[in-house]
Amino acid sequence: MLSSNPRIHVGFILTALLLLSACSPSLLMKQTPPVNRYLLEWNDAPPASTDAYNAEGPSIRLSPITAAAGFDSAQMIYIRKPYQLEFYAYHRWVEPPARMLEPLLVRMLDASGLFSTVVGPDTAVRTDLQLDVGLLHLQQVFTDEGSAVQLALNISLVNPARAQLIANHRFSISEPVTKATPYGSVQAANRATARFLTDLRNYLIHHDR
Repeated sequence: MLSSNPRIHVGFILTALLLLSACSPSLLMKQTPPVNRYLLEWNDAPPASTDAYNAEGPSIRLSPITAAAGFDSAQMIYIRKPYQLEFYAYHRWVEPPARMLEPLLVRMLDASGLFSTVVGPDTAVRTDLQLDVGLLHLQQVFTDEGSAVQLALNISLVNPARAQLIANHRFSISEPVTKATPYGSVQAANRATARFLTDLRNYLIHHDR
């Protein structure tokens, strides 16, 4: 039987308040999951070799890659409804994809055997050719059948001395996401990147002059 003594009731309340104040805030607050960060890489890139050097080939410079609105951040983007971009809360790229693509493109150009000199966006020198690349989107698109990563880029090959457009092409690549996880999306994005680099190399073979 509970006591009707007011002093006992007050003492019980004070004891309960003291116990609550002694609890660690970390036990009372929900823990925020850590953010996972991912890379775009080209794991099957040809090994560096002096054989790739082409003394008779033109020199080329890769301009800084531009990104379309909405795709210029490190957010990992997915789409469930047309025109609506959504972002994974705890999964991000290490850098915006356009920035991660730049060193991969320089590696591809350097290993292609097409050029005498390859310089990246940070080198302001005159070259025979200039490669301009625009990232249109890198996104995971969900449908009733599953999802796929879609990568689209526009490239322009320019003769800067003549202000002449030599070639222009849009590359659109779709890679199925085989595992229904954000990491599965990352794996598909890397496969799409490798396909783009291979396709671009083959395209440049016919348009480098």
